Amino acid sequence: MAKQANELDLSLVKRKLSNLTAKQNWEKIFGSLNQTHKQYLETLSSNRSVNCHIFSGSIAFRIGKSSIKSLQDYPTGLKGGIPQGKTANEIFLNTNYLPTLSVTKDKFIVVAAHYFLLNYFERVKTESDKTEAAETEQIIRTQEKLKEVIKDYGEVKLKIGDNFYQVDKFEQVAGRPKADAVFSYKGKPTVFLSLKKGARPANFQQYGGSIDLDVRNEDYSHYPDIEKFRKRIVSIFEAFDLKKSIGGKYDFSVFKKGAYFGQLVEDNITSSKVMFGKDFATKHNGEKIFGLNNCNATIDGDIFFNKVNKTLNVYELSGKFHISINPYEYKVHKYPDLDPNDVYTPVLFIQISAAQGLNQLGFLNARFNIWPKNIPASKGIVNIGEIEKAIKTNDNAKLTELKKRYLQ
Repeated sequence: MAKQANELDLSLVKRKLSNLTAKQNWEKIFGSLNQTHKQYLETLSSNRSVNCHIFSGSIAFRIGKSSIKSLQDYPTGLKGGIPQGKTANEIFLNTNYLPTLSVTKDKFIVVAAHYFLLNYFERVKTESDKTEAAETEQIIRTQEKLKEVIKDYGEVKLKIGDNFYQVDKFEQVAGRPKADAVFSYKGKPTVFLSLKKGARPANFQQYGGSIDLDVRNEDYSHYPDIEKFRKRIVSIFEAFDLKKSIGGKYDFSVFKKGAYFGQLVEDNITSSKVMFGKDFATKHNGEKIFGLNNCNATIDGDIFFNKVNKTLNVYELSGKFHISINPYEYKVHKYPDLDPNDVYTPVLFIQISAAQGLNQLGFLNARFNIWPKNIPASKGIVNIGEIEKAIKTNDNAKLTELKKRYLQ
């Protein structure tokens, strides 16, 4: 990445903070922190994998590319800090800048950045720095836990569904297959995992999209539930008296930014492919083979090892929030639950993509993928249902109101 003109010059910051008066002022700030903030500094500094990233307009504390989400006051990540309209240069190179002794939640991020600059300068990174580790916080925690278990029992078996796997290593997967990480034994991969993580259950943006469904040229003919969804979206354009573009496709750019629509997934193959990978429905020599694009499980949140019994070295995997297990891990296949009240039920989801210019599901400027049934996906289901109700009842007044709500 080319060095940005407004990127913070760390060497200048270091010279500024080497001044005795500056050091004393900041030490006074650190000493005045409440016990929670002091504990946060201890947690961040004691983990050598944590780095402080200072961008031109924000600050982020990360392990690899993953934001620190383990601090109670910052469930979405320890990031932000720089006031709107300001830049990192204005904050870190301003000799008069000091927060008040009463440190707010947002200002603590700036204080923590100065703490790292003064005490752990080698762990402060800027936009052009490429030295960040590949592992995320989620990966590193699992690696450490596995080492503890191996130390206690020598050998470890993982129980997933009805099957057992011997493992001795856990690592992140390179590239962009469905699997984010893999357990292996003596160098051979044995368990493939798709990892999700947010601040709360199902707080991630998507299970997957056309790549996981192995769709080419926008041909969804093998997925009846997706075809049904596409036709429902076409009906909205027709009800709103919208015309196709010159290329014969409807254009999502006519909608406002908050206009998005959803439908519960109705087919087991659709749900399984987006959860576990595009190779889910394929076999090799008549047998189901797990791999980079057919994961054994999808886990939401930190990975937990749950002891199966008191004597054997067998552990069952789970997630802090949830685990979805590949149906082929059971002797009698158990497909993911499509309960409409479950936040992990997959939802077909389409929204405007004006900035990226994606053309998906047969529409222009549209982004199509499959989400868990979290707040945005649930709202998408409500949105399409409300429009369809107005169409069915010939409620022209309601349709006029909805057009004003959704159209540019």
